[in-house]
Amino acid sequence: MEALISAIVIQKEYWRFDPLIHDVQFNTVQGLNLNSGASFTKLVDSINNRYFRAGLDMGYGFSDHRFNAVASGVMPVGDRFTLSLKGGSDVEDLNDLNPISHLANTVHSFFARQNFEKFYQKQFVSTSFFGRINGGWKGSMTVELANRNWLENKTDYSFFGTRNYTYNNPLTPNTGGALFPDNRAFKITLRTSYDFSNKYEAYPNGRHYLPSAYPTVGFNYVKGLKSVFGSDVDYDRISADIQQTDLSWGVYGRTSYYISVGKFINTNSVYFPDYTQFHGNEALFYRSDPNSFLLLNYYTYSTYKQYLEAHLEHNFSGFIMNKIPGLRKLKLQEIIHVNYLTTPDLHNYYELGVGIKYLNLRVLYGESHNSGANVHSAMRVSLSF
Repeated sequence: MEALISAIVIQKEYWRFDPLIHDVQFNTVQGLNLNSGASFTKLVDSINNRYFRAGLDMGYGFSDHRFNAVASGVMPVGDRFTLSLKGGSDVEDLNDLNPISHLANTVHSFFARQNFEKFYQKQFVSTSFFGRINGGWKGSMTVELANRNWLENKTDYSFFGTRNYTYNNPLTPNTGGALFPDNRAFKITLRTSYDFSNKYEAYPNGRHYLPSAYPTVGFNYVKGLKSVFGSDVDYDRISADIQQTDLSWGVYGRTSYYISVGKFINTNSVYFPDYTQFHGNEALFYRSDPNSFLLLNYYTYSTYKQYLEAHLEHNFSGFIMNKIPGLRKLKLQEIIHVNYLTTPDLHNYYELGVGIKYLNLRVLYGESHNSGANVHSAMRVSLSF
């Protein structure tokens, strides 16, 4: 074993294959689908610790009888920038934030007939150029050309349950119909961010920038270009965000927050996959990302207009629980969540959540309200590794 590890270290290259749990999935559009992925990574710049990566992901759906494959490559450009290329055909989540995992959707579909995830077909080619411009200033540009097709459900299978599956149209889930016509989109996405810190540690394999004690501010611009390579889209979307994690308050814990505001300034031709999406959640298990909601529908409130969203999480780090006899040894951490979203259609939606964190496990109770009315309440669980 030691000889094998030594050989890998010397060669500075390795293969990676997806674990089996990600290979077998189920959804109502593809049915049972098998997926396999492999990638090759090689160190090409030992001074700056820069790698070349190439990968191939393939999948086949047994209900839609469709084969998909996506090839990708990532290569360093100089000592600060990276160029990536990607292309192929895939079945994509209509919400580009991918708020629910394929595994969670598989479990909910099989055992509760809840097909939360909605899909469309995308045949595309894209390239991205990104990196650290200077210190805490980062930037990226992505150019993509894609053919996009709405898909219908192809199976009604489940292990248990009698409820009806919803259609693959999140805006009319009980009546169905096409969400959007087949279209082609050529778009350019620009993003820049700055974290107000230039501190780093120097190692033999390059600089490692330290976490900033200040917020990170970001700006985004997306342009859908009409008629370029036959593109059907024509829109402009701008947004800005500010975020910070683990802002320390000493013995009173730490706070994380995320705020984003944006608007479409041109909507001459825009389709659902181009809308601003939000990190909703309707399943028991959720991903505790900085921009995550606890109870928001995954797709219903996506918008092609203006929006403002805000998220705050405070972890008391045991400030309360440590004062209760018998609980101090468990090292439980109290958590509160406040999430807010407003759009022209949603108005004032907010969520309040309270819960406990133990090691990597979070258990929360959340309530959602819209303009003061109680909309929904549920338990949520998050497990991170």
